[in-house]
Amino acid sequence: MTPERDKTQGWFDPLTGDPCELDLIVQKIMTKRTCTVHVGTDSHKAKPSKDNGKKPGYMFATVICLYDPGRGADYYCRKFYSATTYDNLRQRIIDEVSESIDVSLILTERMPNTQISVHADVNSDPRFKTNNYLQQVRSWIQSTGFKFLCKPHAWASSDVADKHAK
Repeated sequence: MTPERDKTQGWFDPLTGDPCELDLIVQKIMTKRTCTVHVGTDSHKAKPSKDNGKKPGYMFATVICLYDPGRGADYYCRKFYSATTYDNLRQRIIDEVSESIDVSLILTERMPNTQISVHADVNSDPRFKTNNYLQQVRSWIQSTGFKFLCKPHAWASSDVADKHAK
């Protein structure tokens, strides 16, 4: 992965495109006590462009989703480009999960009693390559104290973050 980035910076509200401080997201979570918090990350190969120095790499998107049953959901996104060229799928999955866990740990520091679900872009169906990493990713996420969700239930990573990583 690229050098360490400040994971508290770069968040935005996708509905308005406005930047959003992480502390504001935390305030919204605290005021919506019935909401559940879901964090997920996805990545896609990025085409060389002026923005990334015409180098191949990957676009990552991490989302914090606030789901309020019966009322809908809000979410916030953070995107970044990584010039890392991945030799294998495993390392990219590990980097995606690492981003989600890091953001979840930051949220937990600010809201110690909030249950967070980490959505991993791995599949429970053995027909898919990412199934090879299911046990490793599940153990890692659960060992940090977070609830684990994988495909087909990992909508924060495989649907919401996926949309922003493309």
